[in-house]
Amino acid sequence: MANITIAIYSDFLSAFTKLPLGIQNKTNNFIKKFKQNPKDPGINLEKIFNPYDDKFYSGRVDKTYRVIIAIQEKTNTYVLLWVDHHDEAYKWANTKKIEVNKLTGLLQLYDILPVKVEEKAMLNKVFD
Repeated sequence: MANITIAIYSDFLSAFTKLPLGIQNKTNNFIKKFKQNPKDPGINLEKIFNPYDDKFYSGRVDKTYRVIIAIQEKTNTYVLLWVDHHDEAYKWANTKKIEVNKLTGLLQLYDILPVKVEEKAMLNKVFD
């Protein structure tokens, strides 16, 4: 297997500490398995159709919980971003964008807030 980099984003740790103990144990097992082979079929990686970022995937902790992962294919880098109940994890992922800051070289995770049609029209007038 090619060299891979696996990182854990600080928000992941915050979410992890809020999980029930049994799910924390399953998440630890998921991480161990993921470190051995991120493409293991048992991880069940699924692409998330995030309208803001195409790097988001989910991995199965169990039938109810998912880990959200950002994958940068070119560099073989995997960032564990969030862990939560399936539906909540997907909601979280669909409002985020991750980028490398060109000035600092650090990862930045952005919250994307939907803009109402009226607000968008008003913003367009301001920035035209």
